Amino acid sequence: MNRLAIAVVAITALSGAAYANQPMAAGASTVKMEDCGAAMKAMIPLPTKFRELMTAVSGGLNMHAAWLGSSKDPGAKAEAKALKKLAMDHAAVAKEMTVIVADFEAIGKVGLAAHDTAKMDPKWGETMMKQVKLEKEMAALMLKHAEDTEKMMQPPAKAPEHAAR
Repeated sequence: MNRLAIAVVAITALSGAAYANQPMAAGASTVKMEDCGAAMKAMIPLPTKFRELMTAVSGGLNMHAAWLGSSKDPGAKAEAKALKKLAMDHAAVAKEMTVIVADFEAIGKVGLAAHDTAKMDPKWGETMMKQVKLEKEMAALMLKHAEDTEKMMQPPAKAPEHAAR
């Protein structure tokens, strides 16, 4: 997947929208009105933290590549090369997050505009609920991965010492 696609997927999961206090469409629920600028500013921590994560992953991949790259084994050299590519891809996504944060900051200065809820796409609510579902799934995946990584990084348990007989 190219880095633009990764950034789009990430930001789709991270981005929000303004809400209106009138029904979205026939049969849709009523949602709270927010200043779009404030809603966009509230999104800034998500791509900011994602940038930090992608930077950390890139750093770890580069370190692993350097470790393997010092080997004379051709397989280790090939893996090191692949890891360096992954590290560069993650660094590029981190850079894209910097652009997205700047875009959120810019739109945050726009302020409140009139929202004609009669013209809102009737599927907007479904789209937002899909986003909520994906955010929760992503959070669960990230927690599981973090727990698995913590377990992997634990030193091996020592065998119990037996008393001499």
